[in-house]
Amino acid sequence: MTLPYGSINGDMARMANFGQWGGYYPSYSLVLNPSANQTPAFAGTWVDFLDDKGNWVKWKDFESVASSRLPIKISRLRFNVEARPFAQEIGGKATCTIPAGKTSCEAPETFDMALGTQGYNRILYFVRSISNPILRSEQWIMTRWNNKQLPVINSISYDETNKQLDVLASLEGDGNWFDSVSLREFYLSDKNTGTRMSPTGVIKSRISGNYTIAYDLSRQSEGKYNVEVNIRDFFQNQTNKTFGEIALDNTPPTVAITFDGKPVKDDTVVYGLENLRIALADNLTTPRITRLQLVGGPTADNVELTWSPAGKDTYMPEYPRLFPNFEPSENYSISVTVADSQSNTKTYTQKFSYLPNNLVQLHNLRTLSVSSPLKTTDGVPLAYLSTNVLRKTNGEIAKGVQNATLTVRKDAAFGIKFNGAQAAPGESVEVQIDMGQGDNLLLPVYPSENGKVGTSEFMIQIDELK
Repeated sequence: MTLPYGSINGDMARMANFGQWGGYYPSYSLVLNPSANQTPAFAGTWVDFLDDKGNWVKWKDFESVASSRLPIKISRLRFNVEARPFAQEIGGKATCTIPAGKTSCEAPETFDMALGTQGYNRILYFVRSISNPILRSEQWIMTRWNNKQLPVINSISYDETNKQLDVLASLEGDGNWFDSVSLREFYLSDKNTGTRMSPTGVIKSRISGNYTIAYDLSRQSEGKYNVEVNIRDFFQNQTNKTFGEIALDNTPPTVAITFDGKPVKDDTVVYGLENLRIALADNLTTPRITRLQLVGGPTADNVELTWSPAGKDTYMPEYPRLFPNFEPSENYSISVTVADSQSNTKTYTQKFSYLPNNLVQLHNLRTLSVSSPLKTTDGVPLAYLSTNVLRKTNGEIAKGVQNATLTVRKDAAFGIKFNGAQAAPGESVEVQIDMGQGDNLLLPVYPSENGKVGTSEFMIQIDELK
């Protein structure tokens, strides 16, 4: 093998018997004889291009041409070398001769880098002694542009739970030209503000020019965004596609529990749960109740409640028969678990005291342990419920048959009979009370079975007087 002094370029040392192109980087330690001719060598910028504006520009500026610079036309090349005491020549696609002692020569060239076109030129140029061609150096000069094969965004999908935006994109000719035909930059823009968002895309797969790109939006600040996907290739060709609105919400909904329009506090007395309101609020997405639970009271209830709408994002509990609490230790607690469409969730708990609407509290009634409406000698029941004239909310006298509910506490010692209805401990039954033409009432109350001793608390509730 013969090599000129100073040759360490792997492109200049090639094996002729290889099955394909190959080379190696030689290394040696030699000192050139002062009387020997130095090997020709490229100098400075190596090669300059003459553009259509009449400017000489170094070839490196055209190694990879961004599409924003097009169109450009190159008409001549200028080769720059070290001066030698012998004539030199340039060889490759273009050729020219450099007289002894000179440092450059020019040759014609045509690169028409028009919009909508592409081009790739990788040319091995050499400079050598005309009289002794073994004295030679080489350099690859590459020029490439591509405004023809553009990125394509095929589809966009969004996983709201994981806050991940997935994009399927493609590029014709992907991988060519030493992988310069490739997608390189992936970002998002907010069309509402015209600003760039913080997530950058990550290539999850790249197969035959088809890309899967994932954007993690979990660290983007909260807000509503009109998202546009932006993709650029190596040559700065950019394709944009609008996905639409995405709300990024990391904060759970808030809950306000009110009674008669006022906030419920621990010492609030709630008269009738039908007047309790649960208002939800969320800064970005739609809130919803996922669980409503009532705990406490005189019988230590633990009840899962349903709820019904009572306005926009406002609800009222659907509740069972509740006994009033007269002691602080018997307070109720209502727990509301809420969530939004992005799985932010929180549970709010509020204590309160409860009394039914239009509550009439009787003194303790004492009677014998006999399941019969016993009376005194003057015909008055031993235990009874009496009322004066009852009036409706509009002031009219309530008349006729009224629908009521008899409920016995679950810790009662015995069941209760009232006006033909019977309820066991922990049971609620329907009962009808005939108020005639608005007459005063006196109705007996007595145990549902004989021989039971103890205390039984009960409640008679008329939801609405007619």
